[in-house]
Amino acid sequence: MTSRVRHWTATLLVATGCAHHVAESPAATVPCAATGSSADAAWRTIAAERFTFCLPPRWRVSGHEASLGSATLRWGTGEHPREVAHTERVVVSGSSRGAPPVPTPPETEVQRGPEVIGGKSADVWHNHFGAAFYVGAQWQSPRVWLVGDAGTSDDADAVLAIIRTARFPTP
Repeated sequence: MTSRVRHWTATLLVATGCAHHVAESPAATVPCAATGSSADAAWRTIAAERFTFCLPPRWRVSGHEASLGSATLRWGTGEHPREVAHTERVVVSGSSRGAPPVPTPPETEVQRGPEVIGGKSADVWHNHFGAAFYVGAQWQSPRVWLVGDAGTSDDADAVLAIIRTARFPTP
């Protein structure tokens, strides 16, 4: 191995070690620049694979999940895991002119659309099914995701505010 190759390898290991250390101990308070307010100075940066995001100080972190009260946030790479959030059986009588429209279950609201977060386009959603709220964002480049659920609208909005702090390294 030449000295140049050894130096590059050592530098890569040091850089990887630092990123790995921050990801393993997200409770360490690292100021979060994405929140933009001095009142939010206590928020900390969570380093995930291919991105970072900000988390308020009272949130508990375990692996790739954080929670506070009724709110839970998960993150990862690739396509976010799909879950059945709500099922309902609807019986519809047919007619000779075609099937009537299927009714929307009560207390159901689905909001989904593109949004730029951290300088990258994401598919963002805020859905309400019965007593539960589901929010999230999926980026195609880099291929990462943040998803959450909550028992109240305010908690869902708090999770979405966290998701909107996502930042991506510049090449």
